[in-house]
Amino acid sequence: VRVSGVQVSGTAAQQAWASGSGLTLAPQGDLSTLRGIDVPSSATFSAEVDFIDPVSNATSTRVFSLDARTSFSTSNPDCATFDGRTVTVLAGCGAADFSVTATVASGAFARQR
Repeated sequence: VRVSGVQVSGTAAQQAWASGSGLTLAPQGDLSTLRGIDVPSSATFSAEVDFIDPVSNATSTRVFSLDARTSFSTSNPDCATFDGRTVTVLAGCGAADFSVTATVASGAFARQR
């Protein structure tokens, strides 16, 4: 499972903080979240799963972001919380204080002959 995308809703300035190769988030209530600087305090993540066929070695990718078996978590719940796919940085913390993990629960697979 890989976290494949990040979306920031809001003003164009807020969306720009999620462009390129990085993501910048500020804690809720931080002065940088005010109009003018517009650093977002939350972002929505996507998750994709890459599959490899064991016989043909062909690969495929499926989006699991909205699948009920997918969950998102943070390494530091004191600094960031999740509501579904959306993470919010809490006051007093920064984006460097936590990481994001996507998990997809899958069942057992058997090979039939």
